Amino acid sequence: MNTRIARRTQAERKAESDQRMIQAAIELFAEQGYVRTTLNDIGSRAGYTGGLVSKRYGSKQALLSAVLDELYRSFTRDSMTEVSRTESVVEGLATYVQTFLRRLSRNNAQLRALYLIMGESLGAVPEMRSEIAAFNKQTIRAIGNLLQQGAENGELRQDLVVREAAASVLALLRGVTTLYLTDPGSFSLDKVEQEVGLMLKSMENGKAKKRKNGPNRKNVNSENTK
Repeated sequence: MNTRIARRTQAERKAESDQRMIQAAIELFAEQGYVRTTLNDIGSRAGYTGGLVSKRYGSKQALLSAVLDELYRSFTRDSMTEVSRTESVVEGLATYVQTFLRRLSRNNAQLRALYLIMGESLGAVPEMRSEIAAFNKQTIRAIGNLLQQGAENGELRQDLVVREAAASVLALLRGVTTLYLTDPGSFSLDKVEQEVGLMLKSMENGKAKKRKNGPNRKNVNSENTK
């Protein structure tokens, strides 16, 4: 019997080491922030040398870009997978909020890392601000594309200003997250979810019949936002 284990390709080994480095960076950013974390710290946590991390990414800021890309993919994969199963845009938005808040309630390291990075971008490391701005634009675009579909099919109010409405949803979630990470016992995330749901209902077109959109919904990550 041939019991030899197939050897992994160089591409597979590189993909695994990339993922381990990015995961290590997320954990360390969540624990101690971006400024206090070195490439040597990241290499050690991932099981490699700091030299390999430097060779792979070139700089800590380049690694930060890779981390933010991973965070966006992770957030989008979790939330938009659930959104795609809903039957209306408002239900989809409520599900997006619910998925986000449930991630927050688990004290998710990815969210903590992101918010520590955002805080540092406003002070100690202003050069990170453009990275955070790009991350926010991507998120606003994803929410906005969902709102745009609702406006086009008549489910949402025709006077809805899509981009600003999407920015408002994100701003609300950003604020709730900052408060919760600072003092998690000060309010109920379940109650927040209910209040946000009422706010989202205010976007509905009261004269329109509810439309079922689940199976035919467009890709909410496309570029077609007002």
